[in-house]
Amino acid sequence: SGIMQHYSPARLKKPLLRSGPRGSGEFREIEWEEAFSIATERLSAIHRTDPRKLAFFTGRDQSQSLTGWWASQF
Repeated sequence: SGIMQHYSPARLKKPLLRSGPRGSGEFREIEWEEAFSIATERLSAIHRTDPRKLAFFTGRDQSQSLTGWWASQF
């Protein structure tokens, strides 16, 4: 249920950045500002070159209002 997004002991509490090779499962915690900066930089670069290459999938998301707004920014 949606409430478990907030209270699950398995939830992510900080953004993670891959620190090892893809598939290695190695990540390190980063601050939110760094995560937003990385995401904005990468998505903006795609949008500048060809916006048709940008897709946004949320899966079985419980926070459609936030993800919808975020996706609309690009």
